[in-house]
Amino acid sequence: MAKERELFCYELRYGSQVVYIGIAPDLTEAEKQHREEGLDYTSVVQIGLRLPKEEAEAWLEERLADYRRTHRGQNPRFNQAVAA
Repeated sequence: MAKERELFCYELRYGSQVVYIGIAPDLTEAEKQHREEGLDYTSVVQIGLRLPKEEAEAWLEERLADYRRTHRGQNPRFNQAVAA
């Protein structure tokens, strides 16, 4: 079992398109929650290994910034609540 402070880094994809970038302590629960919220995606892709909370949060910030740099300043479709 993962340490409480370790988080998975992951992306939701619709085909090859990234529609959400996130972190979660339990990837199965995160996927269940996204399905219950009605998010439309075809796969969940785990990125790397679990990371300590601080590193996972830094990864998320950096990954979203990278995404925005290549997508005209926009976040993935389901990350709209995340400040750009």
